[in-house]
Amino acid sequence: MNATLVRVDNAEVHTFLILEMTKREMTHMWLAANDRAVEGEWVWGPGDEVLNAMWDSTEPNNYGDEDCVILNQDEQSWNDWGCARGSNRAYAVCEVDFEFPP
Repeated sequence: MNATLVRVDNAEVHTFLILEMTKREMTHMWLAANDRAVEGEWVWGPGDEVLNAMWDSTEPNNYGDEDCVILNQDEQSWNDWGCARGSNRAYAVCEVDFEFPP
């Protein structure tokens, strides 16, 4: 389906996602950002540098090797999380490029 985890390119997308999370009672949502390749260098899945991070005041803290990112609905900010959190759950929301036929 050529879908990827959602990326937050601007404040409008951030606000839209928070509103949708609130409506759907979602507490945490995975974002496409990660620093798996180089610690502390946050990129979107394909390698585009994250330029508009909306981190919580104490994040990213890399507590226990956290290389992935969630959007926290309560704090309305980002948090670095371990990519495989076991009992902690976040929703995976994907986006896909779509073109209408001419």
